[in-house]
Amino acid sequence: NRDADRQRDFDSSDRCMNPVSTAAILGSSAFMVILGVPPVTKRLIAFALGNEAIMEFSAFTFENLKGSMISLVIGAAVYLLFVRRVLLREDSYVNLWPEKLDLEEGLYRPALTKWIPAVMIAAASVFGENRILTPFCKGVLTAWEKLAYIVSVSTDSLILGIRRTVLRERKVRRTGVGQLSRLRMLREGTAEAASPIIRNFTFALLMTCLGILVILGVLLIAILGVNA
Repeated sequence: NRDADRQRDFDSSDRCMNPVSTAAILGSSAFMVILGVPPVTKRLIAFALGNEAIMEFSAFTFENLKGSMISLVIGAAVYLLFVRRVLLREDSYVNLWPEKLDLEEGLYRPALTKWIPAVMIAAASVFGENRILTPFCKGVLTAWEKLAYIVSVSTDSLILGIRRTVLRERKVRRTGVGQLSRLRMLREGTAEAASPIIRNFTFALLMTCLGILVILGVLLIAILGVNA
């Protein structure tokens, strides 16, 4: 026991078990002894296998007891030659196992008190604190927000790109005021000068056509009169 005072109480007590523990151990031991009685064992085996021929089996023959005798001899030799000479000093057992290789302190206790609880707590916190579902939902919402933002600004970006490429604005080149006035004055003066000429030429052409028609008419009448 880790508590030295409690361990001294245990060592000073003549009884190592209370009545309940004694009854539990004696009861389980008596049950094993009853099962080991040959008549009881034979009947149980015959009932389980459904074969009455097993009742003729003799357990206490030399061939059957030879293995048990060998085990007893080996156990006695280990106890007398190793346990009492090496592990037993001043009527008490000593622990020769290195503390660094102690399985209880190095494996069993840390596994049961630290490692397994830490793993189970971490696994429980994953689902209890929504460490998987919450980041997943946040990631989905963030992705949809980014997609909505891209869709909302894509039209503006498209229009801006078209205005900068296909429908790019161009500055109108400015023409000098004096040059424009001179061209206009030249065009208007030319039109005014040509207008009388065009009008006179048209009237003269009309008179010429009428004169030709009169001459042709006179000639036609003369020709018709001669033939008559």
